[in-house]
Amino acid sequence: MASLLKPASILPTLNATVPFVDQMCQGTGGPRTYTGRDMKETHTNMGVTSGEFDVFMEDLAATLDDFKVGKAEQDELLNILWPMKPEIVEVDSPQLGTPLPSAFVPGPAL
Repeated sequence: MASLLKPASILPTLNATVPFVDQMCQGTGGPRTYTGRDMKETHTNMGVTSGEFDVFMEDLAATLDDFKVGKAEQDELLNILWPMKPEIVEVDSPQLGTPLPSAFVPGPAL
């Protein structure tokens, strides 16, 4: 997976400062370092449901399929993300498309 996140492959097609890319790259042993907030702090008061997290993971897997990313590389990336679920999900519900709660305040720009 790290080879997919090296500058010579995927990063030129993305904004190389995207924190998600940095985090996944670091998690797979790639050359980038994630310097953003932890997942709990980042998602506090967003009211993310377990259903929304699950659909995000399904959409990510489908996108990786569309880009012909190999099964082993997909598993490596998804296995980094699944353990983050308890830090991201605040509402144990299958509900999708929930609005941000009124208590949500965006974090500072990175």
